[in-house]
Amino acid sequence: MAETEEGMDFLGAFKERFAARENTQARVKAERRAGMTPKQRERIKGPPKLQINFRATAETKALIEKIGESLDRSITDVIELAIKELAAKTFAGKKS
Repeated sequence: MAETEEGMDFLGAFKERFAARENTQARVKAERRAGMTPKQRERIKGPPKLQINFRATAETKALIEKIGESLDRSITDVIELAIKELAAKTFAGKKS
């Protein structure tokens, strides 16, 4: 009998938090995070990013890599910074 009561307390803790159907997504997310290592959990920083592919010349690629090395940033970060700067200059003073 003591084992049943102990087990029921354990199950009761989860019923309160995840019992409702609308909490299923929260339960799945909590289970997924519980299975991750601390390093994997650190990488989660917000909504997933979209992938954009484009073609560039070898010179452009080398320039992006050189800028990335000098700024100690990834290629993705360099392109993102460049687009933000271009947008700021292009749309400066204009209403959207």
